[in-house]
Amino acid sequence: MPVPILILATDPVVRETLRRPAEEFGRVATTHKPALAIYLAAVHEPLVVVLDLDVVPHDGRSGLVSTLRARFKAAVIGVGDRATLRGADGLGLAAMVAKPIDVGSFMVELDRLLSESAETHGR
Repeated sequence: MPVPILILATDPVVRETLRRPAEEFGRVATTHKPALAIYLAAVHEPLVVVLDLDVVPHDGRSGLVSTLRARFKAAVIGVGDRATLRGADGLGLAAMVAKPIDVGSFMVELDRLLSESAETHGR
């Protein structure tokens, strides 16, 4: 069954900080392993994927983001420290959220992307 949001974050505090507000928008799938993100995207067909880029190896970020966007048509929000986000400009992210996470700003971006994705996907 599709879930609107998939979250990848290895740090339990970051994962919970993202998961709790995301659940306001519907069901959420989470993983702490970058290797499982593609599998879970195939199973759950999320509209939005939230990636903690700090835990994805630098040389694997582009492939992961492009696969999620092209194969699953998911909007991708990149989360990370300021240095990580500065290096993420060319990844094609739909939005970026800096750590420490401002939950209000995160929810605004999530709402915007879910609305846009739902229109595109007809959900």
